[in-house]
Amino acid sequence: MRKLLLIVVLLPLAAAAGWWYFHERSLPASGPLYREYAYITNGKSNTVTVIDLRTFQPVRTLSVGTEPTGVAANPKRNEIYVVNAGSSNVSIIDAEQNKVVATIGVHGRPYFLDVSPDGHRAYVANSGSANVSVLPSSTSTIAP
Repeated sequence: MRKLLLIVVLLPLAAAAGWWYFHERSLPASGPLYREYAYITNGKSNTVTVIDLRTFQPVRTLSVGTEPTGVAANPKRNEIYVVNAGSSNVSIIDAEQNKVVATIGVHGRPYFLDVSPDGHRAYVANSGSANVSVLPSSTSTIAP
């Protein structure tokens, strides 16, 4: 009786759960102008590759400063910040046009950055000078 219960009830339930978990899901239907991008730093070539996440194809390669190490997005301003450790600056990429629109100098050997939740400031960790640079998103200078 237990073998029959196992065969009739539990095996079909396990098969259904496995199918539900592993079946192929389709991507959401978005309009033709909708794009999502991934920004990948290429440290030795001093570039950032922009990949279209709908097609998983490279769209563009942007020249930035020397040795790009970190990337952070500012969704409030639709900007991407790239830390350039070798040239001690931060490149700002306009996420709609996918081009570098500004470069801001920071202290010695920046390594990574993060953007505040409200999008008003970016905080850059500088490994060479053991301090943090604060970048206001509305200007192209370092905040005190």
